[in-house]
Amino acid sequence: MRPHDTFLINEHGLSLTYEDLYKSSAKLANSLGRLDVGYGGDKVAVVMNNSIEAVISLFAVWMLGASAVLIDPLTTSEDLDYQLSDLTPKVIIADRPVIEREATVLFKYRIIGVDTSRQGVLSFQELLGSGSITGFRPAEVRVDDVGLIYYYAGIAGRTMQVWHTYFSLYSGPYAFGEAIGLSPPRTLCLWLPSYPTYSALPSSCRPS
Repeated sequence: MRPHDTFLINEHGLSLTYEDLYKSSAKLANSLGRLDVGYGGDKVAVVMNNSIEAVISLFAVWMLGASAVLIDPLTTSEDLDYQLSDLTPKVIIADRPVIEREATVLFKYRIIGVDTSRQGVLSFQELLGSGSITGFRPAEVRVDDVGLIYYYAGIAGRTMQVWHTYFSLYSGPYAFGEAIGLSPPRTLCLWLPSYPTYSALPSSCRPS
């Protein structure tokens, strides 16, 4: 891949190159680091609809070697409260609709809001703008460190955590990409609104 190759295009036609992704994620990671998020078991909950900001948030968390926790933005208040109390995240990154709907649950934690200026909520855009990539280096992680967590009821009949290590974040999408023939320079992967978003990671994690 080349730095100026397009990585992602959203439903409004806004695009993000690989260089944009790296720089934006590094800036946000730098700001999250100032909020005491880092390697060693820290968790950051991402509760928002599919968006460029959601992708930047995931990669920022991974650059710090922390665990990104994907929570369905349409989950019930009761289930959201259960998941957050089970996780005790250092930070929650959420978009405006989620914050407006679930303020009672979310305000027990430190919140970063996308496209909102609500009192008591840190601004995603301001943190992104104030972050620096000068001297920033992504954390070194072990293959068995947990990089992604989400909750799933499935056949168990109760909500439980599903973990993906950093190794599986690489090897799973790589194998999937090989199986369906994803390759540069012209690859289009349609990402429909869905949850969990792990299914969309092949296009983002598979190396070229």
